[in-house]
Amino acid sequence: MNRKMSNTAVRSIVCAAAVILLYVTPSVAQSPDASLVVTNETGVAIEHLFVLPHDSNVPGGDLLSMAGAIEPEASFSTGVSSSFSETLVQVLAVSEDDAVYRKKSVRVADTETVMIALSGTHLAEEREAPQTETVTVSADLGTDIYYIFAERSDSSELGPNVTGGAVIPEGSSKAVRIASGDSGAVRALLLVDSLGGTRRIDIE
Repeated sequence: MNRKMSNTAVRSIVCAAAVILLYVTPSVAQSPDASLVVTNETGVAIEHLFVLPHDSNVPGGDLLSMAGAIEPEASFSTGVSSSFSETLVQVLAVSEDDAVYRKKSVRVADTETVMIALSGTHLAEEREAPQTETVTVSADLGTDIYYIFAERSDSSELGPNVTGGAVIPEGSSKAVRIASGDSGAVRALLLVDSLGGTRRIDIE
């Protein structure tokens, strides 16, 4: 495992009264409208997975932060927000032996399931593994948290849901991994509850 990743600082975010709580009707900008299925054909376990615009170097949230590793020959499915709709994205993965794999020109469209297989041919020779940090999110919106979207520092668009499909029960807390360091970082998280209520949390 990447030592930079294993030694990252752990920060706790508490959704305090100082943070504005905004209830809205759920929209396509907040709910995943497409599915991305990644199959691991690299021969080693994948421990970190990022989806980012093809022209960006900021990886955003780690999609495996709550889901664990993707073992060889196994698949992982996640929802993708419509901010990526009809655009080309790149998939960036880091294996347990610190190898970095990148699949470019993946097109995401609303209501579709996009299936890709990461293999040895997608090994990125000169790509450094993104640094990450762990952030603890508290589900104190009065109901369960269904989605957490990461807002990258280079864009106001939302990335994929970083909960790995897991629901965070009301009153509990979960740790999620987000990008950090000089190569790019997440500047905010958007929490969406089961009623469509949202809360934006700035990352300092």
